[in-house]
Amino acid sequence: MSAPIIYWLRNDLRLQDNPALQHALTSQCPLFFVYIHATDGQGWVAGSASRWWLHHSLTALQAQLDKYTARLYCFAGSPLDILPELVKQTGSREVVCSRVYEPAVLAQDAKLKTSLARHSARLEICQGNVLFVPGSVLNQQDKAYKVFTPFYKACLARGLPAEIIPRPKKMTVYRYDKPSLSIAELRLLPDGNWADGFGDYWQPGASGAHGRLRAFIKTELCRYREQRDVPRQDATSHLSAHLHFGEMTPQRIIYELSRVSNDSPVVAGEVDAVNRQLVWRDFACHVLMHYPLTSDEPFQEKFRRFAWKRGDKKLLTAWQKGLTGYPLIDAGMRELWQSGYMHNRVRMVVASFLTKNGLLHWKTGAQWFWDTLVDADLAQNSMNWQWVAGCGVDAAPYFRIFNPITQSRKFDAGGDYIRRWCPELRSLPSKYIHAPWTAPSALLQQAGIRLGMEYPEPVLDLTTTRQRALQLFKSLK
Repeated sequence: MSAPIIYWLRNDLRLQDNPALQHALTSQCPLFFVYIHATDGQGWVAGSASRWWLHHSLTALQAQLDKYTARLYCFAGSPLDILPELVKQTGSREVVCSRVYEPAVLAQDAKLKTSLARHSARLEICQGNVLFVPGSVLNQQDKAYKVFTPFYKACLARGLPAEIIPRPKKMTVYRYDKPSLSIAELRLLPDGNWADGFGDYWQPGASGAHGRLRAFIKTELCRYREQRDVPRQDATSHLSAHLHFGEMTPQRIIYELSRVSNDSPVVAGEVDAVNRQLVWRDFACHVLMHYPLTSDEPFQEKFRRFAWKRGDKKLLTAWQKGLTGYPLIDAGMRELWQSGYMHNRVRMVVASFLTKNGLLHWKTGAQWFWDTLVDADLAQNSMNWQWVAGCGVDAAPYFRIFNPITQSRKFDAGGDYIRRWCPELRSLPSKYIHAPWTAPSALLQQAGIRLGMEYPEPVLDLTTTRQRALQLFKSLK
């Protein structure tokens, strides 16, 4: 058999709409499908929830490859060690992959390109899972955008891409006869049974992604703008994890939505709202590409001297476990723990509570989300946490501090979201469920709630912590 093209899968776990796979197929060489679980600890290593998703996504991809009698060969270690060795063993002259726009990965790719060249092989990196290649959308001064709205308008002016590539009809595949690992042997699944229930909420893999998109278009798209901020409604797309792992492209979403929009002009505004979120996702990737330190450092230099609280384990633990005494916060954190996901509106509220009322460092929250979200994405996670904390690009004003009671009454007026995730509060009337400590003692007793026992008292006072935060943030001006 002739030397293969090594197709190195990363965050592109799909066979259709795949520019890298399309490029590899043009060579007409056998394809050697490789996945490498990096264990060298460079950059932000995938968290527990992400590894759960990855295990099942790889399994779903293997099921697709079975139709081509192809196998996904898995390895664990550093790509800098494994890929040159595979090139030597197989005589391959080309490694093909999709670009991952994370600082540590970009640095690794530059080293890998040099290393493979020593073995007379080239590294062909195709566009990653974004609408526009980072660096290609610049302002009139040829500099990166720091504010979303002008970036969004610039993207619209270019026209949002909606290219689709069909799944290959046939492939010639390479048979590797040396030891490799099975997906199970990568040991991606978290220890214990914490993530066992995730399967009740998610179907990782390209098939699950397309099914989810069809369901969204059929049932939720028509009410997207009106209901997307209401936590109890299932009105968002739930495609974020599918996008992160490259099981679906944003181009495919735009393509499918455009077909609906053409057929039904009534939903055109809904489609525009979804497309705006896809561009926001791109914006985060562009920001991280231009400002690689923002995964760990504040974008705004003045926040390097901000007096974040350190070592408040009591507050952090209460926040992580959903035991802060503020029902909307607790409902969101419990949704996260049980499903690996949290409604976007609630994400902003819990992040504001931690960083502004609690004054805990934004990176403390970002690390918890990174480990517990199935859709954890470095660019999104970093930019969104910095946005809420007020230290990032296009950041929320320092005086914008989300009040969890006000937000709860506005977006979960009937308390349905709270009742789902905080069942101990289920019997409280809607009037009091957003702030249980305001309920009369007799009513609490009737509902079977003793504050500090069945449900905690508030861990902090919203008014005094808001004033403290405002003074500290204002001092940076």
